[in-house]
Amino acid sequence: MSWANIAYIKKLKAAPDGTPISKSEKLFLFVLADYHDETSGEAWFSLPRIAEDSLRSQAEVVRTLQGLERKALLRIIRDPEAPRPARATPPRSQAS
Repeated sequence: MSWANIAYIKKLKAAPDGTPISKSEKLFLFVLADYHDETSGEAWFSLPRIAEDSLRSQAEVVRTLQGLERKALLRIIRDPEAPRPARATPPRSQAS
């Protein structure tokens, strides 16, 4: 868990371009922050686990992640060769 990311999310009201974020997106970011590793700067997770933790379907998780990526609030790293195929990282300006 990253306390720096939690503090950042608490203050977050809009994406870098000024687009407002929804309550749902903000709550999802708090769940995702629980998976953030400060050493690597990445949040490793599986869709089933993050869906369960955020009380969403896997399809809703995918849509939310895509929306947050479009808003430049995170970047999805897709690596089919990795043992964990999905991970997210905040944009460099937000990483601590």
